[in-house]
Amino acid sequence: MAVRKRVENWYVTYPVGRKPNGKIRYTEKKVGKYKRQAIEMDEMLRSEFRKREILGLNHEKKERMSFTELADWYVELPKVQARKSYSDIKRIALKLKDYFGQYFLDDITPSMVEKYQATRLKEVKPATVNRYPATLKRMFNLAIREGYVEKNPVWRVEMSKEKPRDRVISYEEFETLVFHLPEHTADIVTVAYYTGMRRGGIISLKRDQVNLAERVVRLDETKNMEPREVYLNDEALEVFRRRRFQHSEYVFTYKGKPITNIRRSFNRACQLAGIVDFRFHDLRRCCRTNLRKAGVDPSVSMKMLGHKTVQAHEVYNAVDREDAIDAYAKVAASLAIVRQVEKGA
Repeated sequence: MAVRKRVENWYVTYPVGRKPNGKIRYTEKKVGKYKRQAIEMDEMLRSEFRKREILGLNHEKKERMSFTELADWYVELPKVQARKSYSDIKRIALKLKDYFGQYFLDDITPSMVEKYQATRLKEVKPATVNRYPATLKRMFNLAIREGYVEKNPVWRVEMSKEKPRDRVISYEEFETLVFHLPEHTADIVTVAYYTGMRRGGIISLKRDQVNLAERVVRLDETKNMEPREVYLNDEALEVFRRRRFQHSEYVFTYKGKPITNIRRSFNRACQLAGIVDFRFHDLRRCCRTNLRKAGVDPSVSMKMLGHKTVQAHEVYNAVDREDAIDAYAKVAASLAIVRQVEKGA
């Protein structure tokens, strides 16, 4: 066994062939941050070498790629690094490497992927679990394109069934939430509630993206990679008017610095307001639901929220108790009219 650690990573030195004089030729490979993975990789590579020796196979054939190599290669791709979710991608890749790192790519099977799904389902929700095989599938597709492997083990592996999220809060709850928020977070939450903008799009806004005269915010980078304009109602417009001179570049700042995270203050305000199971992203659903209740045409609200399909738009439409009560009231009124007509006949 020849494993060694340099700086933060473990490396293995393993045999890859023989020199003209018959002596074994070695090479080195970076494995990762865990010694256990390095030991397993070392044993696997040496076992492969012994098999080739016994069977008389050519050592100089194209070397098989390990999953550890694939994961390291994937997170270094420029187009992967350019994605907004790159930090999440790196975290997911590290988790996948911890599980599949001791295997070669062509050793990974669909049943192994399903077993991994079952393991993760014991720890996190289905929606979170699905991000792992989705990333795994993308990694293998790129590996196939580059000729590193021939098959994708995630092919025909079913995603875990997700329970659609439908959490919204009433206007009274929204006002209570804002009351318990510090001003800088309250402004961000207010904009999200009235415009449906995503958290990242709000906190990264710069002054030159806001046109107060036309009541418009221009988003250059969106989830679907298409720029769009967000129109401001009176409440959202007031937020931007108050903040227009607080920083030379960014709209939302705290103590003179751009805001990067509001999770702590948001969660604390939810606790103080007695609002449970509510996330910042649910504010986008609140906006969509409020637009529907106000009778706004779906084609208009789709444009306002930047949705490309009706299916995606409907995910953010929540039917609550108020809707049910209103529906029954309409039915009762309709039946009353029918009864009056029948009596008159």
